[in-house]
Amino acid sequence: MTTNICPTTSSTASDLLDLSDLLWTEELQSHHHKYYFDDELSVFLVEGRFFKVHRYFLIRESEFFRTLFQLPSGEKDAEGRTDETAIPLHDVKRCEFESFLDFLYEGMHKHQVSTLSYWINILSISTRFVCDKMRDRAIEEIDNYHTPINPVEKIVIATKFDVSKWLAPSYEAVCQRDHPLNIAEAQKLGLATTVLLAQARERIRQEIEASPPTGFIEPPQVRHECGNVDFPSNREYLLRASVVAALMFLKPRTGKQLELSVAHSPPVVSLSPLVG
Repeated sequence: MTTNICPTTSSTASDLLDLSDLLWTEELQSHHHKYYFDDELSVFLVEGRFFKVHRYFLIRESEFFRTLFQLPSGEKDAEGRTDETAIPLHDVKRCEFESFLDFLYEGMHKHQVSTLSYWINILSISTRFVCDKMRDRAIEEIDNYHTPINPVEKIVIATKFDVSKWLAPSYEAVCQRDHPLNIAEAQKLGLATTVLLAQARERIRQEIEASPPTGFIEPPQVRHECGNVDFPSNREYLLRASVVAALMFLKPRTGKQLELSVAHSPPVVSLSPLVG
């Protein structure tokens, strides 16, 4: 017969005391399969400040730290055990690492709305340390942030942290706005992107002034990494296609299908003939 050793609501104090010997015998003692952590603390040095944190969270979330801690130390005073052997994180800002640790330790408990700079810090460091889930969360939060990011800023962030899905709509927003790029924005974007955007804006003006080609009834699709997009009108298609085509180094449009791909710039574009 199996003895039920789990106390019930009707158990008395005496019953619980009688069960204690049975509960804690060596035969029944074992490590919990999930909540028994073989963990230790590691010391990091970021911009002159020491951080001492649990390895468990770093290993769980980051491919970078998972690989780092798998490397054999081979020394008595292994790196990261003390302040003297702290692991330096070069080219990492202290505010980024603080945001990273805040998310790991307190993310689920924070009820206040985090700032945009906080999520940009999370995007930066999660990209650097290969934290895929954290990176996806940061992208989602930035996408849904109550105050939209200036499209120029979004281009800079997308380029720096490889968020390709932000590029096409941000290029489009810059090209369609009333005012041109200013000097500060041009400095952020760099010479090449600034010139291409200026050319794209000029191309748009020309397309808007021109009438759609005769017999151009069914607008083709523009394919990029975000998926296929069907535009509802010929004029809107021409406008958006012109933005992308101009930014893809203004390749000449012909009657043949155009396949363009440029590394570290707007996504791959597949355009059917623009003329009938």
